[in-house]
Amino acid sequence: FAPKSARKYDFTAEVMINHDPSAVKTVRLVGEGSEPGVRVVEVDDLRAKLRLPPEALPPPLFIKPTCLGLASSRQVTVQNPSRIPALFQVDFPTHLEGILSISPRSGLLRGNQSVKLTISFAPRVQKEYRLKFRV
Repeated sequence: FAPKSARKYDFTAEVMINHDPSAVKTVRLVGEGSEPGVRVVEVDDLRAKLRLPPEALPPPLFIKPTCLGLASSRQVTVQNPSRIPALFQVDFPTHLEGILSISPRSGLLRGNQSVKLTISFAPRVQKEYRLKFRV
């Protein structure tokens, strides 16, 4: 079974046993094609709340302001909405190391499983930061 798209499949096949035309059996074949992927639940919820079209850029998520020498953090949920396992990895520019930390940075999510990521922000300089990371 090699599905070409993410949908349910339902077929009927006739099977001949031992090359005997009188021994033809009908078999129903049912399967489901899934597309692997992960989503950030809070981003998708905000997208729905703002009624953004699918082609729009993802809306920003904010971390509470903090002071120099302190850290602020928040959690986001990464979910695998498909039925098949999916690997995830969070990438952000290396120059943000020590300012931004995300834990866990990678992992395996089984079908319909989710994990909470903790994002911590500890600024070194007083300024406005606009940080992007990719899951």
